[in-house]
Amino acid sequence: MPATKLSRSFLSCKHRKMLIFFFVGIFNTLIDFIVYTISSTFFQIPLTISTAISGSISSVSTFFTHGKITWKNRPLTKFSILRYATWSLIMVIFLRPFIAFIAEHLTPLYQFAFVVSSFLHLPFSYDFVFKTGVFIIIAAVIMVINFFVYEKFVFLNRQKTLRKRDNR
Repeated sequence: MPATKLSRSFLSCKHRKMLIFFFVGIFNTLIDFIVYTISSTFFQIPLTISTAISGSISSVSTFFTHGKITWKNRPLTKFSILRYATWSLIMVIFLRPFIAFIAEHLTPLYQFAFVVSSFLHLPFSYDFVFKTGVFIIIAAVIMVINFFVYEKFVFLNRQKTLRKRDNR
């Protein structure tokens, strides 16, 4: 019976962390979206570059908010900053533009969303629907990947790391 109780508390702790990650991620995604929208719409910067710019700017906010809120029980060290910077570079230079490239080619999805938007008499242009759709796909894919990368690579549990070293 205690094992079941332990399993439940572990799952609830894991789900709680995912929920916190989600809400902190929404805040950081809002920062990302504002920068993305300004760069792609007002400055007419191509989407793959806009997503790299917005990702770079929001990554600073992401590190500190997740480090201080989501993984508050794990210390922010120079190594966690280095791991985060490494992951962020991989994400901004390769992963985000790659996902943006794929998302840009989902034209039927954006056409359908625009038709629905027009039917509902919403004041959105096709360009807005398209760019917002690309951003939402990027954000959703990245959020899922980031949770696991942050948990297993960036914000390491120092006690687990020390135990592994002691066992060697």
